[in-house]
Amino acid sequence: MGYVGISEYSARRRLDTKRVGRARAAEIAGTVPFMLSTDITTPAVDIIYDCVGYIQDRPEPPVLQQAMNIVRAASGRIVVHGVFEAPLTLDLSFLVGKQIQIIGSFGATPEETMKGIELMRTKKVDRDKIISHEFPLDEAKEAFDMQVGVKNSVKVLINP
Repeated sequence: MGYVGISEYSARRRLDTKRVGRARAAEIAGTVPFMLSTDITTPAVDIIYDCVGYIQDRPEPPVLQQAMNIVRAASGRIVVHGVFEAPLTLDLSFLVGKQIQIIGSFGATPEETMKGIELMRTKKVDRDKIISHEFPLDEAKEAFDMQVGVKNSVKVLINP
């Protein structure tokens, strides 16, 4: 199985990701996401999923910049799922020099959604390990507040 780097602010989410995943996972501990760019022992990464985006008040470089630093040259891909709070400046020399691809993605195709449902239906993915909290519809505000609190939540479900 391949190398999977887990970049996540929340220790609970890092642990849950390792528990759910099937690949060997190297935990990136601490509160700073993706600070692998300065660690010369980290293998180059083939595919990086940036699910963080840009959080304006964080002191470290944006995850997308750090991803460009560590992705494998010539064949590396970065898939950006995260939302950006504000415009940002990036050093794109890595994009050209390493000949990497950056792909934007929002959601999933219908086929991917059906595959995910099938994996949960057949218990190949245990959704109980992913869903940390459930709220009724009339407590939607509390559910959103819980999801923002990354130290205590993984995925928050709102039931109609």
